[in-house]
Amino acid sequence: MINYSIIIPHYNIPQLLVRCLKSIPERDDVQVIVVDDCSPDAKDYPTKYPELTRSNVEFHSTARHGGAGCARNVGLEHATGRWLVFADADDFFAENLDALFDQYQDDDADLIYFRAKCVLSEDVTKPGHRSEWLNKLWSDYEQNNDLDSFCGRSAIVWSKFFKRSLIERHHIRFDETRYSNDYWFAANAAVKAQKTRGEKATLYVVTERTGSLAFGMNTKEGELEERAAVCFRVQKLLIEHGKRTIPHEPFTMYMRLLFDADKRDLYYHYFRELGTIGLPRFFALRQMMSEHAGRLRKLHVYLLSYLHLIF
Repeated sequence: MINYSIIIPHYNIPQLLVRCLKSIPERDDVQVIVVDDCSPDAKDYPTKYPELTRSNVEFHSTARHGGAGCARNVGLEHATGRWLVFADADDFFAENLDALFDQYQDDDADLIYFRAKCVLSEDVTKPGHRSEWLNKLWSDYEQNNDLDSFCGRSAIVWSKFFKRSLIERHHIRFDETRYSNDYWFAANAAVKAQKTRGEKATLYVVTERTGSLAFGMNTKEGELEERAAVCFRVQKLLIEHGKRTIPHEPFTMYMRLLFDADKRDLYYHYFRELGTIGLPRFFALRQMMSEHAGRLRKLHVYLLSYLHLIF
């Protein structure tokens, strides 16, 4: 019986993929699904990298170069485990993964959240900063014990166990966008799960790597617009299902749209639509503006936003 299916999308970083695979125990109840997204020399991987020929590893390919979301969807079609676990090829699992597998294989939750830590990919002995926002979520959860808010604010799929029956029952799949492809999946699982749990154990090690999609967030061509669109759609979903969220977290990027002359019309579009997701505009703006923003900057944002509604 397969208890866990681990799905790993991959593109052209085989040495890091090998590092990820080495962090996974070779167990009969663990299915490892690597989905290559049309890497140039992928056909040679099974002969070059012995880790890909391990008894519990399957190697699949996408039909086209469609990004991590496309690769993850391919992986879902091959998964047979009771639990789904996701990893990025340049990350790896914590040393206690084997013990966590034993501990939770018969758990009755639909979705289990674990902690993660961040290190530099080039030197894993040095800490990175990509998990700081996740650490803040955990800190807030420990103070207020509000799991609904925690679930609504957790925008990633790694460092979680998903019951496969939940995903298949609601046919939850990944966006096939270049950026933020996992946010919609994570949010749908959060609102559809009947029982969720937050555990203090560290499951995952996320890495900070130059050249990754997460590097230089919102600085690449078309990235900000795509992430903003996904965030708005997710925020609408969460509010419709009663998940408590903090509006300034997904909407902070909209401030960048507002102060970019070429993207300002897109900001106004989202501002007009705030009412459709049940957020009073004034409240949303107040949340969007950092508490450290000066009065003049806040006044500037309020005036630009409300004048656009009038004229």
